[in-house]
Amino acid sequence: MPIGIIKLSGLKITDPTRPVIADLSSKVKAISSLYSWVTFDEDSVTLDASGLIQAVTDQSGNGRGFAQATAAYRPKWVDGVVNDRPVARFAGSAASSVFNRLDFTGALPSSGDLTKIAVLKLASTAGGVQQILTDLVPAATKHVLQVNNATLQTANGNTSGNLSYPTALDASAFHVVAGSQDFADKLARVKLDEGAVTSGAMTATGFNTTMYLGASETPTYPLAGDVAEVLVFNADLLADAHADDLAAVMAYLQARFAI
Repeated sequence: MPIGIIKLSGLKITDPTRPVIADLSSKVKAISSLYSWVTFDEDSVTLDASGLIQAVTDQSGNGRGFAQATAAYRPKWVDGVVNDRPVARFAGSAASSVFNRLDFTGALPSSGDLTKIAVLKLASTAGGVQQILTDLVPAATKHVLQVNNATLQTANGNTSGNLSYPTALDASAFHVVAGSQDFADKLARVKLDEGAVTSGAMTATGFNTTMYLGASETPTYPLAGDVAEVLVFNADLLADAHADDLAAVMAYLQARFAI
């Protein structure tokens, strides 16, 4: 009698964490404020002939992913980098005016609060300002998640400067970095991994509807590093009122990437 073999696509039988990750993922998708969610899994990305990322689909179901029409701006897709997961590799250099960028294919909400979360490993902590997720347009920056050398920051652009996290990033490891802006209490917040949330007063009353991953509109503040996942929420997930939602996101990311 022949023995049947069932192949489960995308599931490694030797890795018992996959079903757990699927369960944690479903809890993240159930968060009502989830606005955009991109992973760089093979079935989520569209690559060009050079292995560069043309587009990445939105896993939230909202149809708000990222894309890049200009080949020279596309980051590289690299498989098996963190916990056997792929990343988008950004190779920016302010010194040589080189940058990679993925443009948001949707639009940020015009009201409510905002949280940007990314799983990131820097190529170096000595790169000056490196923008991760920004809604920069000329002379109108409102909310940027960035690093300045090894310092994680949320930038309020031309309005009231930067809010910095007290602990530096280690360029030898992947981190979960998060920044939020709460327009009701005029606070920005920033969080690194499992550290406490740092908050500070900001005076911006809104954010621009465009958003970029990996750089601004010019190569002034390019990112040099690997991005494994990005989530955007139309709520201040770093505020106490959303502690349960933030815990669900952190549990999922820590299990998925073993960080």
